[in-house]
Amino acid sequence: MINNEILLKNTVAKVLGVNLDDINDDSSMDNLHEWDSVKHLNLVLAIEEVFGISMTEEQSLEMLSFPLIKLVLSEHNINF
Repeated sequence: MINNEILLKNTVAKVLGVNLDDINDDSSMDNLHEWDSVKHLNLVLAIEEVFGISMTEEQSLEMLSFPLIKLVLSEHNINF
């Protein structure tokens, strides 16, 4: 069974079009130039689909880094 961290990293890397190695706890909109506003929306939609959840608009706007994405997902009882 694939763990949630790997699943999330794969999803983020695929949506942003970056190498899997580029995704870590330092990854954010501030330091990944590929992570723009359009890809952010695509990322939110992909994460909702992959994890079978529906996020609030506030949660979508909070997810500005890999650790913050994990925090939002933990609010949906997805463990890392």
